[in-house]
Amino acid sequence: MDIEARLTAIEEELALGHAEQPEAMLQELIKQMGRHTLTDWRATLEPVIDRFQPKRRQRLRESLDARIEGRTTEVAEPAPAAAYPAAPRTLPRADFGEARLRDDLQELSEKHIFQWATSYRNRLFPHLEDHMRQIEVNPDGTQAGVVRRCFAEHAHDIFHKGYGHERQTKQTAHRGAIQKSISGLVRFLDLPLEHYSIRAANIYDQGKLLALRTLFSAAVNGILEGYAAVRFGDERVDTLLPRFSGRWGHQLAFLTPQAASDIAELVEAGRFTEGIRQSVLPLLQSIDQLIRKKREDYFPLPVFGRFSWPNRLLEIGVRAPRSVSARRVIEARAYLEADHAAVSALIDASARNVALVVAPLRPDVRESVRGREALADLVV
Repeated sequence: MDIEARLTAIEEELALGHAEQPEAMLQELIKQMGRHTLTDWRATLEPVIDRFQPKRRQRLRESLDARIEGRTTEVAEPAPAAAYPAAPRTLPRADFGEARLRDDLQELSEKHIFQWATSYRNRLFPHLEDHMRQIEVNPDGTQAGVVRRCFAEHAHDIFHKGYGHERQTKQTAHRGAIQKSISGLVRFLDLPLEHYSIRAANIYDQGKLLALRTLFSAAVNGILEGYAAVRFGDERVDTLLPRFSGRWGHQLAFLTPQAASDIAELVEAGRFTEGIRQSVLPLLQSIDQLIRKKREDYFPLPVFGRFSWPNRLLEIGVRAPRSVSARRVIEARAYLEADHAAVSALIDASARNVALVVAPLRPDVRESVRGREALADLVV
């Protein structure tokens, strides 16, 4: 059994942005390796396992530990991978700009770490432009997978270094190191959003808009995926992201539905993820359907986003048609919890000319909405 070759194949699948297939491959490899062999290879297997999202990573770690300790495990088998077109593996990595991107990210990590406004912006924006053009030409997901994996690996690298530097070199308390880490995460996420905002201002071509959304979503997913894989002492990082969602939750407004769904899988299950699934995803899916609709005159690209966890509210502004000179942005809202979608909040949305509200409703609020024509036309 060529373990090295099989691990290489798994890492290639991960680099393409796949998850189910490489998990199944690694589970099978762990089953086939003996206890002593697994012990010898553990130091090699663990970095590969760390590249998976939290839930998949946990299943793989449990399988590995159970095999080494000689006990059975009740870890559920991953679902069969969905069929997808064969990746163009005959093309060299550099053809997708991956090698150049990795080289620049490595240099940023080694020489310009956390220099967001200068070195990071100057280095990454040309790469984002290049990958956006590649995604437009080849929208099969391969290019987006390259962006996501590169950003994930880099985020894991720099935030691991940053936390260690704060704790060990600067003797910063754990909470203080976490706060600095979150601030760095927000600054990193702001870079793809800045690029998105600049490009969205003057793009009206459907193909370019779809490529821009795909690129942005891949970059944000990668950053959050890499961050969630860092170990901050005994802190579960997947619990940090919902806790600090007020700092980065506005990014949800610009994501594709699949990217938002991936983030809901990435973080700890709870009220935040449930709100994404029941309110945010339907709104994003509606916007996505309109953007992908076959037409030439108008595509409602999101250009504004604001998130408030205390209000359990995501506000999204989409670009109005160019023919509507009096209204530059059409606003929609998604309430993540029913208790915050009160009648007063819905009346306020109507008064502010919000075009659509997606919300879970309590029975009494539902009856009030049905009895008011203005709200019945507004609320889903």
